Amino acid sequence: MASLTKLYLYGNKLSGSIPSELSQATELVDLRLQRNTLSGTIPTSLTGLTKLQIMYLSVNQLNGTIPTVIGQMSVLRNLAISDNMLTGTIPPEIGTLLTLQGLYLYGNIGLGGTIPSELGGLSSLRILKLDSCSLTGTLPPQIGNLTALRLLDIGSNHELHGTIPEEMESLTALESFLIHNTKVEGTIPTWLKASPAAISITANRYLLTCDF
Repeated sequence: MASLTKLYLYGNKLSGSIPSELSQATELVDLRLQRNTLSGTIPTSLTGLTKLQIMYLSVNQLNGTIPTVIGQMSVLRNLAISDNMLTGTIPPEIGTLLTLQGLYLYGNIGLGGTIPSELGGLSSLRILKLDSCSLTGTLPPQIGNLTALRLLDIGSNHELHGTIPEEMESLTALESFLIHNTKVEGTIPTWLKASPAAISITANRYLLTCDF
């Protein structure tokens, strides 16, 4: 196992917990366990996989919180743990993953709290999907630091409120911005009106639209 670099076991109806012994695969670069029925918590021992770049754990039945030690996986490029039963909050430590390009946490209805301002440190991030959780608070202005961002989806977080930060004007690469089914309010900023980005505000009665 020590020489294993890729492990693809997705869509195999696997059950039970993720074995902590996976941490012995110290050369592992790509781990894909999505679309099974895996349960239990995310083992903190996985952070011992210091070469791991891709970790897909989506569409399982994982519970518990997102381990804060995930911030130690310093070469991670894609982290997908969406559509599980995770609870707690988004660890600010994720904001230290400077190589991260895709962060997929959507569909965890028990995942609450605010969006950490530390996520603004993810300078390589292209996709941020936090939709269909139970996030509260406002969209932090530090999101404007994510200049590589192409897709931002915070829709269906029904208690997310506040206005669209003006700092987001720096997101010149943005192609899609989804804020439907939230309490984000105010008017659509002028910079966004002039942007080529597609914006979804369906079922958001707090946000005032304007003519495009």
